[in-house]
Amino acid sequence: MSSSERPIEPLRVLVIGRFQPLHEGHVSLIEQALELGEVIIVVGSAQKDRTHENPFTCRERLEMLKATIQEKGWDSSKLTIIPVEDIHSNGLWVAKVEMLTPKFHTVMTHNKLVGQLFSEKGYVVVEPKPLHPEKFNGSKIREDFLKGKVIKGRVPKCVEKIMSMLNFTFLVQKN
Repeated sequence: MSSSERPIEPLRVLVIGRFQPLHEGHVSLIEQALELGEVIIVVGSAQKDRTHENPFTCRERLEMLKATIQEKGWDSSKLTIIPVEDIHSNGLWVAKVEMLTPKFHTVMTHNKLVGQLFSEKGYVVVEPKPLHPEKFNGSKIREDFLKGKVIKGRVPKCVEKIMSMLNFTFLVQKN
């Protein structure tokens, strides 16, 4: 088989997030990545849960992703979801991601450090178009959720439903 007859490997795009919770900004990021090819979704800080910064377990975040894939009608054969725990070494973290994921070519991220780390390893880094970052900010959505404020329209409907079924009274600050 000549080089011109070799099958073309599909473009794989890596997206990374904690998804605490998965919100419409993440949806936009994943949709933009899907326009480029197959998408590997890394659920970062997989070992962290039940804190103000990381209220959801990895299992709950995976459930949010799977429900969103179904709700949005995305082709699940083009999506791979992989939880990755933190390690406290930037260089080793990239190697860990490489070890746990299928081969990928491109990283789509807003995070400058993540972009720099993968760029230094030779990956193409693409910054997605932001979707109203002042509205779709995970920290603000978590804060509002824990205070009982409206999050409707900022997270997919299926995520809102999952969140409403969970009991986070132990995280709510007492005044």
